[in-house]
Amino acid sequence: MARVVSLTEAARLVPDAATIGLVPSMPAATLARELVRRGARRLHLVSVPSGNLVVDLLIGAGCADTVDTSGVSIGEISYAPWFRRRAQDGSLRVNDATCPALINQVRAAAMGVPFLPIQGLIGSDFEKLRPDWKVIVDPFHPAARVALVPSLPVDVALLHAYRADRDGNVELYGGSEAALLARAASTVIVSAEEVLDRPLRSVRRGRTLLPARLVAAVAHAPRGSWPVDAPGLYPADFAAQEAYAEAAAAGGETWTRWLHGFLAGPEAPRFREGRLLAG
Repeated sequence: MARVVSLTEAARLVPDAATIGLVPSMPAATLARELVRRGARRLHLVSVPSGNLVVDLLIGAGCADTVDTSGVSIGEISYAPWFRRRAQDGSLRVNDATCPALINQVRAAAMGVPFLPIQGLIGSDFEKLRPDWKVIVDPFHPAARVALVPSLPVDVALLHAYRADRDGNVELYGGSEAALLARAASTVIVSAEEVLDRPLRSVRRGRTLLPARLVAAVAHAPRGSWPVDAPGLYPADFAAQEAYAEAAAAGGETWTRWLHGFLAGPEAPRFREGRLLAG
């Protein structure tokens, strides 16, 4: 059964050097902010199947030194400044992947098997880029080759949800990648827009019910995906994402000022209508 904890307590459950699972849709942005506040270090991020502002933030704040992903961007706003900067200067290890390959790596961990086969990699540069991915003769069709990708277990999955009850049953958006990460993780920490006093027994169409047996802790976090959207609740805050991209691209004192304001939280004077203003 899950524990209902504060955001600060939730961040303390994530040890340094842990492998952290994240998703780009309705991400656990407030939990990520708490990791930055805690001063988390040497995290290995697994962003399934791609990364967004949350991944870039953790890199820029010095929390992460490794990332598995098919790509990182600030959506339609920008490339991911810290991801690119750290990848180029060699301070960030990037395990480049395709979306299907990374999903299959996490799926293998969820299934408890050492690897899974995947099509679409044969003849691509990934045969050279990823020596840990193996190509074998297809045992059922000897004239063909097939790629195998290894299991990628996750220490802690950080997810954001619409609702959770006090036992730890959780209502997730969509659910395919998030639910897969939950099953591949040793520990699942969920922030939720609403924590219910009554049991959560059903979810709306298009959402997924994650059972309490998979969840270690739940933290209340209204607007916990901001500045990314929570579909059906609030839209993406593109002004805030643009301010982030500008500060991250500038680096130096501009980035430091932005980060200090972000860590101060929505109660800070520089927040207006949920937006963190640049400068």
